[in-house]
Amino acid sequence: MATLSSAIVKAHVASMREVEEALARQVIYGGDLVTNLLELALVSEHLLTPLLAESYDLPAAPIGELGQAPAALMALVPGELAQRHSFYPLAEEAGILTVAVSEPLPAEVEGDLSFSLGVRIDQRVAPLVRIRQALCRDYGLPLDRRMLRLVAKLEGRADPSPSSMPAPLRDGYVGFPTLPRPASVPPIGYPGASAPALAPAAPPAAPRSATPPPAQVATLITPRHPSEKVPPETAEPPRWLVGTPGRERGRKRHRGPYTAAHAEQDLMEAESRDDVVGAFFDFASQYFEYSALFAVQGDVAEGRDAHGPGADRARIRGIGVPLDLPSSLSSAKNAKTFRLLTLEQDGLDASLAKDLQRPSSRVVLLLPLVVRGRSVLLLYGDHGDADVTLSEVGDVIAFAPLVAAALERVIMKKKRGARAGSGEMSATPLPVAEVRKRRRHRLPGVEQRVEALARALDSTASPSSPPTTVHATPAAKGIGPSGPETVAASPNALSGPTTADESPQARGFEKQPAVSAVPPTPAESPQAKGRPSTASVPVPVMAVGAPGRRDTPPQGTPGSHEASQDQPFPLTRRTPSGRPLVGDAEPPSSENAAAIDAAWDLEADARLSPGPFSELELEARSDVGHEAPLAPASRQLALGPRAPFPRQDAKDRLLPSVIVDVDSDCRALLQRLLEGDESAGDRLLEIGDPAVSMLVAEFPGPIHPDRARRFADPGAKASECGPVLRTIARVGPVAIPFLVVRTADGDPVVRRWATWLLGELPASESARAIVRRFSDADAEVRRAALASGRMMQQSAEARTALRDGLATLAAEPSQPPEIRHSSIEALADLRDPRAVPRLIPLLGTDNSAVVRSVHWALVTLARQDFGREGKLWTAWWQANSTRHRVEWLIDALLGQSLEVRRAAGEELKSLTKEYFGYYEDLPPKERERAQRAYREWWEATGKARFS
Repeated sequence: MATLSSAIVKAHVASMREVEEALARQVIYGGDLVTNLLELALVSEHLLTPLLAESYDLPAAPIGELGQAPAALMALVPGELAQRHSFYPLAEEAGILTVAVSEPLPAEVEGDLSFSLGVRIDQRVAPLVRIRQALCRDYGLPLDRRMLRLVAKLEGRADPSPSSMPAPLRDGYVGFPTLPRPASVPPIGYPGASAPALAPAAPPAAPRSATPPPAQVATLITPRHPSEKVPPETAEPPRWLVGTPGRERGRKRHRGPYTAAHAEQDLMEAESRDDVVGAFFDFASQYFEYSALFAVQGDVAEGRDAHGPGADRARIRGIGVPLDLPSSLSSAKNAKTFRLLTLEQDGLDASLAKDLQRPSSRVVLLLPLVVRGRSVLLLYGDHGDADVTLSEVGDVIAFAPLVAAALERVIMKKKRGARAGSGEMSATPLPVAEVRKRRRHRLPGVEQRVEALARALDSTASPSSPPTTVHATPAAKGIGPSGPETVAASPNALSGPTTADESPQARGFEKQPAVSAVPPTPAESPQAKGRPSTASVPVPVMAVGAPGRRDTPPQGTPGSHEASQDQPFPLTRRTPSGRPLVGDAEPPSSENAAAIDAAWDLEADARLSPGPFSELELEARSDVGHEAPLAPASRQLALGPRAPFPRQDAKDRLLPSVIVDVDSDCRALLQRLLEGDESAGDRLLEIGDPAVSMLVAEFPGPIHPDRARRFADPGAKASECGPVLRTIARVGPVAIPFLVVRTADGDPVVRRWATWLLGELPASESARAIVRRFSDADAEVRRAALASGRMMQQSAEARTALRDGLATLAAEPSQPPEIRHSSIEALADLRDPRAVPRLIPLLGTDNSAVVRSVHWALVTLARQDFGREGKLWTAWWQANSTRHRVEWLIDALLGQSLEVRRAAGEELKSLTKEYFGYYEDLPPKERERAQRAYREWWEATGKARFS
């Protein structure tokens, strides 16, 4: 059966140029070849429909507009079912339902329809536009603009929705909303979870107050349950909620397939978080019928973008899913790895499916994007009525680590820019109004922190000192007689008593007893949480970093405090609304005392100036307050405002870090691996996914010069050529998605090594990536693909995927001749016997060069020569398809062609390592004797050895 495109050209229905242009339009705009050809050229539907039927080996439906089905038949076949599978019922008689289809229904779909409708299915072929037209006419289903225009063209009517040029712009009109003019000096960066970062930007004409109104802050950070209605309007909604639901400003438009290489290039060129996230979603949405992106903000997953037939972008932005309740989204977020699952039929999963307007009975993909150990984005993707399989979304999963690295890069770049413009590098003073608005308390110097830490350790080590425990109550004005009074230094630091309605965290305190342990402090480690307090003398120590977390809810009650000018103010842990939480405190022990300064880098990373993507919080909002919290032993005392201290570099900090930094450990181990320490590879394998990401980022690493070009050597492997390659190969199938992305890298050296290394990880996903490299522009990459293909012959799954992919390339007329020839040559070189039936139909193509290549490949595989007669080859295949290829070679020892006999004898000796004195130019009787010896060997030992 000839392909439709070649049949169209051969029948002179359309020219080769028109067919090629239609294929290009199909890639860009979608749809099938017939639809694009009808749109593009003046093609006769009367000539095209019979060719369509011939190409699918099915009878043709009535040409032109399909007749209306009887009412009883329309009642039998639901319109939604017909639209889903793109068919139209024509008639039903004697238990046989005749339907019009644009392409044959899959066998499983045909079986399901036959079972559910209680009839046999008889398929007739018609253009897709006629099927859509009939569904719209009789079932009232919507017809998109593209099909409306095509129907009008086929009927000779005018275009019902012609394109028109937009009205000219007014003079001087740019088309963008007026943006506030930036300040002459950039604002001082706040920690990522501080209140000013959550407050919306004020209009340019009105100066913003130092502290946003409490009600407004509470409104912005309160999680929304999917069943709750979105509040009508806040005084100043967040910047990311303002505007129309159109495409985000700054996002690039992509025409045609958005390949992994193009997406990775966009990640490298991204200047903002919006650019990174936009590239990620544009790339990922290609793989799903419907996809949605959620930004993780604290304990809420807030909708950000959507694509496909479901909830649109405007609707998705009103969806908020709480992550502190059981759901599939919270499970994926906490697991920090992809999940293929079916949404539950009740609870939050059912609400999510309803809000997304998607079915909940099929397997979907939930992919968290993890940056520095925290899930910051959640991708939802489904295939509609089909399950999402891992083999179909491997490229998306493999792309996620690259997105995380790009996000971290642009965030660090923004942080460095904010730090450079915050006034630390400039002698220009800030305006008085700006100073009052943005003033915050700086950290004490290194010397003071060292001294305070030493005093804290001394007080901790003293067993004779009675422990001091502080309890807070809602009505307390201070801590009580057991400790000094805790007060606020200024209204800007503490604006009043904390109520239960101000934040989600505050609401959680209502159910707790008044006297209990306090939430963990930033200096606490998991080991320190269970130890009793032994501090007796409160010491004014500043602690920096993100606090630890407990599995149980935080206990204690918020206290209320009065402002006083002669009392030190507390730098306590705060809620996102800026309210302090006061309670008991635990001192650091000698083992974890250094943790007071251990999280410096983490908090420094959180000091990001607000950007367009303000909903993406890389730090949990409860982790960092307005000021740095006190060390556990010194929560009873606090320091007042001080003059700014110069920023300390990492080398100047004297306190050691005790927080486990996986990234630093991986970098150190990777450096040791590059220097030749093989034990470092074992340690990296124990770490897991973080190490894999770092290894792939270093890919391919140092290469042994003498092993760099060993593609043709039998048994040669890429993992033997360098330490990074060897370690990635040891990772196993987990590394496949990462390597698949690298096979599309812009550097041919990276593509070559990734392609060769994939041969050691046989799987269908690996095979599909290798197939794409057979058409690579670089010859070395193509040789690497061939070497990998040989290694994959040991895996049935990989061998099948490889054979099918190459055969598809060879049979596609739109492919360049060199790609078709290289695919045919690869099929022959891989020696896969099952490629024979895929090659035989190509003998009937009208390209003589391709026919010549196919004939050579068939002779190479079968070691028989039946010329270019497809019928003779088909008959031979039917008689020998169940036999092993070694038996084909034994048969060829008596062939008529000297060249075929020579090739068969040499290959037989190479495969079996058996030699029975055979030469291709021996007399016939001697050749028969050698052949008989090979047959006896095959029956005795060879069959068991090669089976």
